[in-house]
Amino acid sequence: MGRVIVDGRIYFYIQDIAVLSEHQNKGIGKLIRGTIKEYLKESAPEKSFIGLFASQGKESFYNKYGFKSMKELQECSE
Repeated sequence: MGRVIVDGRIYFYIQDIAVLSEHQNKGIGKLIRGTIKEYLKESAPEKSFIGLFASQGKESFYNKYGFKSMKELQECSE
């Protein structure tokens, strides 16, 4: 399951990407993430804010797809 919450303009929040534990590591999360990515490509205007809160311990799933932590973004801007 994957959900994206939208304000109707420029804020897109990936609410969740969830796969039952017995079905993890089978590419299902990657498929859901890919579907969300396509939706965002079609729907999010340039310079939109796209955010999410990764579950503790699952950060690497998002990092491998190019998401950055707020800490990393703050360090880059300093």
